[in-house]
Amino acid sequence: MNTIQFRPHMRYLFKLYIAAVGGSLFSWPVILLVIGQTPLPGILLLIPLVILAGTMIGATLYYWSIAYQIDHDEVIVRAGVLRKTVKHVPFKNVTNITVTRDIRDRLLGIGSLSIQTAGTGGLIPEEVLAGIRDLDDLYAYVAEQLRSFKADMSATQTREQAIADPISMAILQELRAIRQLISQQRQHPY
Repeated sequence: MNTIQFRPHMRYLFKLYIAAVGGSLFSWPVILLVIGQTPLPGILLLIPLVILAGTMIGATLYYWSIAYQIDHDEVIVRAGVLRKTVKHVPFKNVTNITVTRDIRDRLLGIGSLSIQTAGTGGLIPEEVLAGIRDLDDLYAYVAEQLRSFKADMSATQTREQAIADPISMAILQELRAIRQLISQQRQHPY
């Protein structure tokens, strides 16, 4: 089985820019309130622009730090600017995969693939592959990889159980023999 490596689509960077602009707009009302109380209102107008520039630079750096990898038995996500993280999500722990597209995603033609595991309780995804353009294709690929992995794992477990059955039966027979000896000793202690 092949390993595929990819990054979010460039449209995801645009989505991050939209979020940055929206976030910096919240600083304008605060600045306008403060302007009325300061002798240097012109300098204060630069603050939202500095905030916007900082968030745009941060969004760009974050976008370029994201990398996805899908192996035959796990999904790996690398991301982070100041704190780099590498997250491995083994297929053996995956309980569900979900396709998500919010309004901005639909307008930009992208979406996200959420991977849920038993450890997260099903409410919060273990990992999200965001900014995917061909989301339906990726979903189909991951679902097939997951089915293939689970089928291989089930076949292995069945073989192990078949091997363990004769051993378990032998242990059970020994335990029964020991119990019989103990009960005979109780009946005839001497």
